[in-house]
Amino acid sequence: RKRIFFILLFLIMLGSISYFYVNNIFLPVKAKKYAEETASQLLNRPVEFDKLHFELFSGFTTSGIRIYDNSPERKPVISIARARFNVMWHEILRTKNIIIPSLTIIQPKVQIIKETDGTYDLADLWQANNLGAGIGGYNLFLRKIIIRQGSMNYIDRSTELPFQELLAVP
Repeated sequence: RKRIFFILLFLIMLGSISYFYVNNIFLPVKAKKYAEETASQLLNRPVEFDKLHFELFSGFTTSGIRIYDNSPERKPVISIARARFNVMWHEILRTKNIIIPSLTIIQPKVQIIKETDGTYDLADLWQANNLGAGIGGYNLFLRKIIIRQGSMNYIDRSTELPFQELLAVP
């Protein structure tokens, strides 16, 4: 009985230390930097996160996500207050597929500008060559996106009188 108790105590301590390491050292420093670099490469724009956190039952949470334009001023064109997602770990190990069943995006703010020449400032985000290669040899599959409390600011500079409209999602 004492042996089983000490084994359980050791496993609980090991799990607690691992959880502490992941949330306070690995995610805020190493994984956050890797996620920012990978997202910047995929989107061909600078990307920053304020925080990356993991909860055992609710999965990953990122907060303060900003995607900037490519101008020297680095104006944010997309900002997200918080995003939550889970990853199907067994699929990563078994098939090298990163499967995210659902991504919940909370309070996104998007600014889309149609320039005087008729091009959109965010058009390069949807180019297939950005997403075709996967992430480090892994394929990424996102099944569902849920957006809560979002807004989009649309500015059309291609007309004689510039037009602007703000749309919001509850």
